[in-house]
Amino acid sequence: MANEEKKGGFFAGFRKSKVSGNEGSSLKASVPPSSQGQNRNAAPENKPSSPGIVQPKPVVVPKAVSAPAVSEPVIDTFTSFNFLCSTLIDIGASQLKVVDMTLTMLSSSIAKIAEGLKKKG
Repeated sequence: MANEEKKGGFFAGFRKSKVSGNEGSSLKASVPPSSQGQNRNAAPENKPSSPGIVQPKPVVVPKAVSAPAVSEPVIDTFTSFNFLCSTLIDIGASQLKVVDMTLTMLSSSIAKIAEGLKKKG
């Protein structure tokens, strides 16, 4: 097994002996990582073509001075608390109305059932 690794390298055992058309094209199209690293390093390098030519410096655009911006709006906690309390009171009042209607309907239906039993008996 040591001889096989020397002949084909470590990844030789993982390669297929017969490659289908789609897999073969993807294997050929892949770029080895060593060449990708060279391409990345080569792009940022800017060498002047001749020593006499001076490259222009990048223009620095000054940022516009703005008034101090408020990152968050100010929240009035007292007003918010009052609004919360009034909302909870309104919800409580509507729930009481619902309970009142339910109990009224229940009591009227019980009264009708009781009247029907009295007439029969």
